[in-house]
Amino acid sequence: MNIHGDYDAILETCLIGDLEWLEEEFKYLFRKGKITQVDKVLAAQIIDNVIESINFAENEKMLNLLSRALENISRAYPEFF
Repeated sequence: MNIHGDYDAILETCLIGDLEWLEEEFKYLFRKGKITQVDKVLAAQIIDNVIESINFAENEKMLNLLSRALENISRAYPEFF
């Protein structure tokens, strides 16, 4: 079986989708006003799980995408950082 395509482009597209999901998940989960300690723990776990599930080794473009997503989240939810 042969698969043709740009593997890096496919990975990047998947990563972009995952990071968009991450930002949307934060909007959904933490839309209430007051952030509790439980919310902070949950937010850290979500971010850790996303980072651990993606292999960023030797791919600076993917690291930049992750960094941008985390910056967006930190601007919207500074209490988590």
